[in-house]
Amino acid sequence: MVKQGKFAQVKQQKHQKYKAKQAQLKQTQTIAPAQMMDFILVRHHLVNKAPALIEETNGRLLQEFMVLGNGNPWSLHTQLQQTLQQIDVNVPWQFYKIVADSWPQTKTFMLKEIPAIPLSQRIILEDDLSDLQFTELVAQKLASNWFINQFKQTPEQLHKTTDAQVEQLAQSFVVENHIDWSKVAELNQTVQLDEPLELDAGSQQWLAEVKKYV
Repeated sequence: MVKQGKFAQVKQQKHQKYKAKQAQLKQTQTIAPAQMMDFILVRHHLVNKAPALIEETNGRLLQEFMVLGNGNPWSLHTQLQQTLQQIDVNVPWQFYKIVADSWPQTKTFMLKEIPAIPLSQRIILEDDLSDLQFTELVAQKLASNWFINQFKQTPEQLHKTTDAQVEQLAQSFVVENHIDWSKVAELNQTVQLDEPLELDAGSQQWLAEVKKYV
């Protein structure tokens, strides 16, 4: 059965509270764990050369990923899977296309910059994530979202949806190890999304721009 689970509200990316020089700490300096989020988001802003929409979208993904970090080492594969699972089901499919289109750059950033955060105990990323593994995670999330949104008015039908059906739809999205976004777009034409709750004005504007992404 498909479960909606506890999907985290997509939050507005924090504005950079630190000056750029604070993101360039000397190797001998350390920061407190509570400063880690601000530090990595500033680093992402400083090194990112993408257009504003792409940067903000990936910054939001990075923020959700960092929130789930617990203990040490971290698993890139497991934590990214958990991150995708918690993103609100009403976030449009174009969000995932933006993330997928820029995943090589985002993954490179995460593998390099997260272990470089100057904590007293550095974070260890214990694994990598192949392009196919990433594609499968995104396809699974897209398929799950489709069933949840398609049958949200008929919970009995949603309850009858099996994991095998979700997996079959996810596999249908993948062609030659890549997501067929035209198929995703076509299938989602009939899906009516609810507005995620408690969005600030910045997030509302961001979502409006995401829906226009092609």
